[in-house]
Amino acid sequence: MRVSGFWSYAHRSDAADRGRIVELARLVADEYRNLTGTHLDLYLDVDSNRLGEDWRQKINERLRRSVFFVPVVNPLYYWSTECQRELHYFLRKAREPGRRELLIPIRYIESKYPEHPITPILDRYLWKGWADLRLTSPDDEAHRRAVHSVASRLAELPTSPAAPDEHAAPGLSAVLSTMTVAFEAFAKGHSEFVDHAQAGDVHAAVSHLLGRATAFADTLWEIDGSAAALAATAPEISALGDRAKGALTTLVRPVSGLRENHDLPERTRLLCVLLEAMLTDARTTIEGWGAGRQR
Repeated sequence: MRVSGFWSYAHRSDAADRGRIVELARLVADEYRNLTGTHLDLYLDVDSNRLGEDWRQKINERLRRSVFFVPVVNPLYYWSTECQRELHYFLRKAREPGRRELLIPIRYIESKYPEHPITPILDRYLWKGWADLRLTSPDDEAHRRAVHSVASRLAELPTSPAAPDEHAAPGLSAVLSTMTVAFEAFAKGHSEFVDHAQAGDVHAAVSHLLGRATAFADTLWEIDGSAAALAATAPEISALGDRAKGALTTLVRPVSGLRENHDLPERTRLLCVLLEAMLTDARTTIEGWGAGRQR
């Protein structure tokens, strides 16, 4: 069996570096094959037209199958909503019982955002420094040794995610109750967001709603499998899902507008990137329930 993993990077970074980030992934995969004699199933999203829920469902499916995740971090990574979404999705999956996933952050360019919310998350893992190596030739000895080091860590991984502990799936009433409570808390956060914003405290508004959106996305993740299975026959789940999706969709545009507002402090705009990622993640999860009705 193959080891499956996900290479997370900002497309604009790869383009600016003349394709070297994608090339690095391929060098790691080639070295893995040298070490193990087997193919590394390393997912590289090289499609520049990253649009639509079908595309996000494809990304989510690859993330579910992955036993390792490599974020290639540079300044543009912090500003990418999709990169933030991929990171948080993988981290939630890795918290499932019985999982043994590996996260290897590559510091491709030194970060100038030490106070960014994802920095302490990534700092819990062993960074691979690449700021100097990216300026060297792939044939340079130091570069080759660094590629070998990453591939060696991957060679120690299992070939597929460990099966989570078996638990009885919650029934309709439990799923509906959990989702209702979570949605009401999120809706309250939406109202408070508007109040803060109208009072002129945009940073507090975004920060507060980010916490609510993250909690809501986490709850949706926890009930995802059961809700998807129930949605086909339970109109209550579908109706509440549609309400939640509508609320999430309504918020994405103004949050995106705040992210692009250069009159706001940078720290506020960076929070907007994370908030947009959480809103999009929650919406994509609910979209998946509808997709399940067609499967």
